[in-house]
Amino acid sequence: MNSALLHNGQIITAEYNPEKNGQRIRCIDKSCHIDLIFVPGTDSSVPYFKTTGKNDHSKHHEKCGFYRILTFEESIKKVEEYQSDLMEKGIKETLIRLNLKKLDPDYVAITVEKEESEKKAKDPNEVKVKQESKTPNSIGTLKAIVKLLPSYEPDTLATILISINGRKIPLSQIVISHDKAHELAWSDRADPTLSSFVYGVIQNIIRRESAY
Repeated sequence: MNSALLHNGQIITAEYNPEKNGQRIRCIDKSCHIDLIFVPGTDSSVPYFKTTGKNDHSKHHEKCGFYRILTFEESIKKVEEYQSDLMEKGIKETLIRLNLKKLDPDYVAITVEKEESEKKAKDPNEVKVKQESKTPNSIGTLKAIVKLLPSYEPDTLATILISINGRKIPLSQIVISHDKAHELAWSDRADPTLSSFVYGVIQNIIRRESAY
């Protein structure tokens, strides 16, 4: 875990300082709120929060987003829950730019040679969407979205805001289920200026003869 809930209801990241922030830290999931301990970082690892796991009173609740590894759909639901509950409580924001130019079949990429970047210290709050993370980060393919969700815990994903044409939209409002997309479309609540990634299971495929 990279985030914890303080006794005053605010969110703290792994930059936590016991003397400044207090000793009482809990899980951010509203169905859990179990007590946590802080594990400082080392030269080879980043700082994080965890439960002691010594008994049933020091383990995440079954409905908690940190109880087990989540599926794609479960991750999205937890991210939506955390972003709805915690955005106003000090959770750190990570801005990622959405660039869908590569999805255009007529788009021609421009190659620019750059010098090798200097090595930087690991940031526990950094979300990498490419092999080398830059600021601002960007997502330009469906594959990048699919890889992003299972690569990070839900509290880290909940920090993500997607930048689209100057607007900053929570990740959970960009990646939506087919049921929600259908509901928005039929109730005329879909934003025509906002691109979305819709996920679901394909039940049937109809192959047509080629026109050429």
